[in-house]
Amino acid sequence: MKALYILMFMLCTLQLRAGQVLEFDRDDHRLKVYHGQIVKIKADSAYVISTERATLLNQKLQELQAAHAANQQLLQVHRELHDKVRAIERLTTQLLHKIQQDKRIIDINMKQIIDALDHSIAVLKSTNAQLQSNNEALNRQLQEMEQTVKHLKKQIRRIWWKSTADKIVVALAAFGTGFVIGGL
Repeated sequence: MKALYILMFMLCTLQLRAGQVLEFDRDDHRLKVYHGQIVKIKADSAYVISTERATLLNQKLQELQAAHAANQQLLQVHRELHDKVRAIERLTTQLLHKIQQDKRIIDINMKQIIDALDHSIAVLKSTNAQLQSNNEALNRQLQEMEQTVKHLKKQIRRIWWKSTADKIVVALAAFGTGFVIGGL
C-alpha cells in the first residue's frame, strides 16, 4: 500500500508538472517563463535571459532605435546636402563654361581693339607728322610776316618822318613867306 501511495503521489506530481510545461514554437518571438516552469522548445533555437537582462536589452534597443532615427535624419540631411552640392557643381560647371566663353569673346574683342588702336596710332603718327610739317611751314610764314611787319613799320616811320619833314618845310616856307610878305 505504501507503494501505491507513493505511486499516486508521483502521478499527481507529474500531473502538476505537466501543467507547468510551456512550448516555444517557431512562430513565437518571446515567452515569459517563471521560476520552476518547464519550457519545451520546438523552434530551431532559442535564447533564455533574465528579466534584468531583458530590461537592459530593451533599454539598449530603445537607444538603438533613437540612434537609428537620428541616423535616418542625418542621412536625409546628407542626401539634401549632397543634392545641393551636385546642384552647385552643375552651376559651377555652367559658370566656368560661361567664363571660358566670355574669355574667348573678350580675347577676340581685345585683339580687334588692339588692332584698331594700332591703326589709330599709325594714323595719329601720320597726322602728327603732317601737323609738324604744317607747323614748321606756319612758323616760317609767321617769321616772314614778322619781317614784313618790321619792314612796314620802318616804311611807315620813314613816311611819317618824311611827311613831318615836309610839313616842317611847308610850315617854315609858309612862315618865311608870311614873314617876307609881312615885312614888306
